[in-house]
Amino acid sequence: MLTRTCRECGSEMESPEDAEKEYLYKNCFCSLECRREHYKTRCKGCYKKLPEDWDKKSCEKCLEKKRKRQEKLREKHKDNNECLDCGKKLPKNYKKTNCRKCLDKYIERYEKYKRENKCVVCGKKLPKNYKKTHCKTCRDKKKMFDKQTYEKQKEEKRCVSCGDDLPTDSEKVLCSKCSKKARKRNKKLKGKWKKENKCTHCGGKLSEDYEYKICPECSEKDKKRREKYKRENKCVACTEDLPSGWNNIYCSECLEKQRKAKKKREERYRREGKCPQCGEELPKDGRGWDDIMCPECLEKERNRNFYGEYATREELLYGKAEG
Repeated sequence: MLTRTCRECGSEMESPEDAEKEYLYKNCFCSLECRREHYKTRCKGCYKKLPEDWDKKSCEKCLEKKRKRQEKLREKHKDNNECLDCGKKLPKNYKKTNCRKCLDKYIERYEKYKRENKCVVCGKKLPKNYKKTHCKTCRDKKKMFDKQTYEKQKEEKRCVSCGDDLPTDSEKVLCSKCSKKARKRNKKLKGKWKKENKCTHCGGKLSEDYEYKICPECSEKDKKRREKYKRENKCVACTEDLPSGWNNIYCSECLEKQRKAKKKREERYRREGKCPQCGEELPKDGRGWDDIMCPECLEKERNRNFYGEYATREELLYGKAEG
């Protein structure tokens, strides 16, 4: 009887007598387990041998081909207003690119991987006490993809957040709705950082004896940015071009906004019994000028002497009347 050696384990195989073993014999595998072990080290697409340290089931070329096929299919679904994953027809004025069923699957998988301390994209096991939900590879890919999408939508004059069309003469990158949401979100985040004694720009931890709200690095960056806009004769807040002969670093609109915001803030501080300049609690036993400002701000205001000699409380609060 003829014998052959198994590809995987090297053991001798006798010629099969029944039809079930004929396929294994032709392919030089002595058992189903040997065949499985053999294909674990092979690419699923082209069956070429994979490198030893390769953690995927397909080789790089086959993965690239698969990605291109998926991109074409997704573009086709997108043009036909269909779900990018399952191809189901989406209703009109539906803002998302996936149907509800596929979104629920993504959410379920996200929560599952998060509980098991895995990367929510590729499912790779994350190290202990790892605070992020993505592994480093997926994080880098996401950053690159987000940057490309941002630049593309910016060129096409679309909102970089929701993708809605922007006016052709607009230089902004967000629509009015998204800009309002961003302002609320930033305000909430800055308030949180302020309570936790962190820099209100980058969120870095500040030392306990540090008296400012912004860390030295962010302060230096702001200073350079403001100097740059001053040289270019632009508003340091909105970067709009300033008219020639303008004596302020802010444009008229930003200046008016700042004045209104300052007035509102001062009124709120006065109602709460705080100093209208710095927002600190006023001394309860204050007399005369001390119940208008705290001693430190009052001293600063006197040293500044912006309005000259103050005669009344109204002049201190609102300045001298013209004429």
